[in-house]
Amino acid sequence: MRRCLRRAALNFGHTIGHGIEAASQFLLRHGEAIGIGMIAEAKIAEWMGLARPGLSERIKMVTELVGLPTRFANLETDTILQLMRSDKKKQLGRLRFALPRDIGDVVNDVDVKDELVRKAVDAVREE
Repeated sequence: MRRCLRRAALNFGHTIGHGIEAASQFLLRHGEAIGIGMIAEAKIAEWMGLARPGLSERIKMVTELVGLPTRFANLETDTILQLMRSDKKKQLGRLRFALPRDIGDVVNDVDVKDELVRKAVDAVREE
């Protein structure tokens, strides 16, 4: 059981990241898209009160330090959301997220309202 929970924590960043990766037609590499997804999903955790304010900025800073992008451009939010809905982590028609409380501390199986997902995707879009 504990191994399963640790494995599920590795999904952090992947729900939004896979949608961004697929919407880019894989021009964004997996790690690039997941890094952006981690920032977006950390924002969701902050907005939901799971994570302390500033966690997404900390993740963004580290992502930049290792040379990965922190935003995407030229992709439609609706396309990303549609691709996310085909994700294998859906349960009863809803996406389930692994969201951070802090670095190294992830809450699994979180149901997130669609409007928060949309807001998070828009928050990591390049203006």
